[in-house]
Amino acid sequence: MDVATALRTLLDQENDPESGLPHLHHVAWNAQALVEYDRRLKAGTLPASGEALTPAGGPMGVVQTVGFDRFPKQGSHLGKRVEVCFNYDTSRRLSGTIVRDDAEAPGETLIRLDDGRFVRSVECQYSVPQSANVDLST
Repeated sequence: MDVATALRTLLDQENDPESGLPHLHHVAWNAQALVEYDRRLKAGTLPASGEALTPAGGPMGVVQTVGFDRFPKQGSHLGKRVEVCFNYDTSRRLSGTIVRDDAEAPGETLIRLDDGRFVRSVECQYSVPQSANVDLST
């Protein structure tokens, strides 16, 4: 492919056949992966051979406790009703239910809000009222 065709392809935002992403997004992802590889190489924190290497905060990965036949042990907040706020604004709260409460890696806590949305515990602040008592384990 000549330079003019390559530029036209990138600028027209046709999707990359390998990733399905627009070409510029695919190029940016690859650049981020190279930067992350270099950072981890210098820090001595590259994963062992065969382990996944994703950019920090990347959307995909491998977690040994999650698979077709395994799931992390769940904690005591599973099924509990909670009050949720965002950005520490306690004047506005939403109610929800904890639908995942990992007691081991990867340590995710997911909340299903009563309005149907799902949020991660790292995206909000939440509290479990003393009277919360819903059992989702059955």
